[in-house]
Amino acid sequence: ITEIPDSIIVLKDLSAGQMKAAINLAQTKIRSKGSKLDSQKRFLETMEMDMNKYLIEFHRKFSLTIAIIVLFFVGAPLGAIVRKGGFGAPVVIAALLFMVYFVLMTIGDGLAKSGTISPFLGMWFSSMALTPVAIWLMYSAANDSPVFSKEAWKKFIRLKR
Repeated sequence: ITEIPDSIIVLKDLSAGQMKAAINLAQTKIRSKGSKLDSQKRFLETMEMDMNKYLIEFHRKFSLTIAIIVLFFVGAPLGAIVRKGGFGAPVVIAALLFMVYFVLMTIGDGLAKSGTISPFLGMWFSSMALTPVAIWLMYSAANDSPVFSKEAWKKFIRLKR
């Protein structure tokens, strides 16, 4: 490591050999600083990816616990609302809703791992999407509303217009 002189160095006062040496030294130091910056950038990117993985797993533990509750509040009203069709219709509807939940969870996981969205949003996305469905089904079951009848869907579509 060379020390910085106290006085100002003027390049035109240097000889050709000294100027060439000064330029080579400056280029070497710039390349060295550039490679150190690249190394630091890779280190910080790796740290961010590791932190995202940690946060994804942290939020996964809690979101899966809440998902059990949300899916319970989806499935329980289904058993009360869907009376005809025996055992098959509620199971099919519940399986479809679980597949929707699983797809949403997989999409959120992938987006969080790629860094597109935050780990929090990625892991809680599926529960946040199904919570209104659970609330609606619980409300419908409590009020004996016909959820899966043609008339209810026609009424819902008319309200949208």
